[in-house]
Amino acid sequence: MIPPSTGGEQARGPAPTEGGHRSAPTMDGGNEAGLRRKGPKRVLTQGQQKRFDEFYRGYPRKEDPGTAERAWAKLDDGTEDFLNRVLPALIQGRDQYAGLIQREHRPRDKIKLPATWLNARGWESDYREVVVKTPYDDL
Repeated sequence: MIPPSTGGEQARGPAPTEGGHRSAPTMDGGNEAGLRRKGPKRVLTQGQQKRFDEFYRGYPRKEDPGTAERAWAKLDDGTEDFLNRVLPALIQGRDQYAGLIQREHRPRDKIKLPATWLNARGWESDYREVVVKTPYDDL
């Protein structure tokens, strides 16, 4: 036999509505009471968003922009150092990485996601084409 509830237990399921009954979620993201869930919270300021859009537009893999925006927010503090030194280097590094992807005909699954590239400070890597000379080249 199961003992009756003591009233101190926390109820499970959706929270009660004004009428005291619980409202289950529906397929459209709302619920039976007609309430809608809020969308994702913005993480970037207007200036950060403009700079992020410039970066993202030229990045070779367009997936998971929300995570990329959060990674961008950690980097872009809007200081003169970021704007004058880091941002130009970041855009140049992005373009070099995109060039490497094209030269190697790299498959999509081998291109880093933008957030991964940003978190790894990918713009500091050297993506220039390397010419390897062997002793046999002069023969």
